[in-house]
Amino acid sequence: MRSTQTSDGRRYVKKDYTQQLRIIIMETIQTQIAFYFNTDFKKDFEILSLSIKELFGHKAQTILIPIPKDEPSEIPRLILQYDKFKINVSKNRLDIFTSEDITAIYQKIIYDLFDRLNIKIIRIGFVKTFFLPSKIDDLKKILNEKLQSISYKEISLRLGIEITCKGFKCNNIEKIDFGQAQKFENGKIIRTEGQIIQRDINTSPENSDVIPADKIESLIQEFMNIAHSRIINIK
Repeated sequence: MRSTQTSDGRRYVKKDYTQQLRIIIMETIQTQIAFYFNTDFKKDFEILSLSIKELFGHKAQTILIPIPKDEPSEIPRLILQYDKFKINVSKNRLDIFTSEDITAIYQKIIYDLFDRLNIKIIRIGFVKTFFLPSKIDDLKKILNEKLQSISYKEISLRLGIEITCKGFKCNNIEKIDFGQAQKFENGKIIRTEGQIIQRDINTSPENSDVIPADKIESLIQEFMNIAHSRIINIK
């Protein structure tokens, strides 16, 4: 049994079996946006931390991780945890995580923070995770008749296609795991089984051109729309 924890502390447990999806309202678990820098950030991360706090306030749990300079660029060096969102920064990327509306957060990042620190972006990733109440048999519907007759311990689906979005070559990925949503209501734990659906849309790593702030926002808005569509539609 595997678990996923969101930025606001909610936990979603992935069980050892999977299922599929219907057209009903999906609950948003978490939204993540990743901004990839054209070059590694070489300034002091304390400066970056202060710049972020000037935009979002100083009431953040702040972790500055002392990592040797020769360690991989992907390792986070700075983590800022606010009440409703989290920001992770490594030498080559910045990530935002939230279960709330992400628009005002990313706009301050791309129009204020990146401009102030002269950070250039060459790639964007957008990941939205949903929960859809359902039964495990729903996922089996996409299998052929012979495979549907088997009792599975685990089913995990991941499909990806290439699309063009706003003139950029992009990857459009959908991943489904069957799991359990766990919430606290009136002092009690409420568990609901269903699909944990992850929609991942990102610009191709082949792109090496700097993306202007207005195009970044245009791409993010389009990614948001795409995330609510489905590659896998099981009726």
